[in-house]
Amino acid sequence: MKLQGLPKGFLTILLALFVMSSLAYGQWETNGDDINNTNTGNVGIGTDDPQVKFEVVGVSAGTIMSRFANYGGGYGLIMRQHRGTVATPLQSSNSDGATILWQEYDGSNFQSTAQIQGESDGHAPTASDSRGRLILYTTPVGATTPTARMRITSAGNVGIGTGNPSAKLDISATGDGAEVLRLSTERAWTFRQSGVGGDAQLDLHATVDSKYFKITSVGGTRAAQFYASNTLAYNKVYLVPDGGRVGIGRRRTRSQNWP
Repeated sequence: MKLQGLPKGFLTILLALFVMSSLAYGQWETNGDDINNTNTGNVGIGTDDPQVKFEVVGVSAGTIMSRFANYGGGYGLIMRQHRGTVATPLQSSNSDGATILWQEYDGSNFQSTAQIQGESDGHAPTASDSRGRLILYTTPVGATTPTARMRITSAGNVGIGTGNPSAKLDISATGDGAEVLRLSTERAWTFRQSGVGGDAQLDLHATVDSKYFKITSVGGTRAAQFYASNTLAYNKVYLVPDGGRVGIGRRRTRSQNWP
């Protein structure tokens, strides 16, 4: 075949493009309906310098993973980890896992701001036991390394401020005045520690002056009512204000009359 009337430089460009496309195509293989890349390097979309196995770079655009199925459930994203090599995988260890990391640019480098980590919960996975935990991290003020804030264990316990929650919700905060829980109603209450060491107490603290706190039945009947004020003479405690009885120095069962 003869190509007549074309500039010599144009023919050179065509040849170069053919060679480049042949090299790129040669890195891809098919297996039935599947396709895979035999390149051992990194793959970049929107960048010619990918830093990891798969890097996507775009302006004002994210990454969309769409899944279409006529049934519920299924997986949109699977993150796997094992020890050893690709050819010879070995069992994961007792705290191995994978992390989703968020980073922001400081003008010179990317700094970590938050992460979610899924890992084995202190037990190497087996065919019958793959217990796991989920840990959430955020980077505190004046730091560049994320700190663990909350975790969900394999037992279903949720810990905030503790790495070993021993109840369905375990919140840890220590020190005089440390708030453990805040109930942000229109006039908020807080549970906080007062005192330290052997003098440490749990304090239900009103954040505003002159406030009521009630204990009521399902029907709204008041079993007790407290009034907290900075004026000592105004502080009050009402027991069964809507009617009832108060027992002192005795314990009652359902079959006994009271008092």
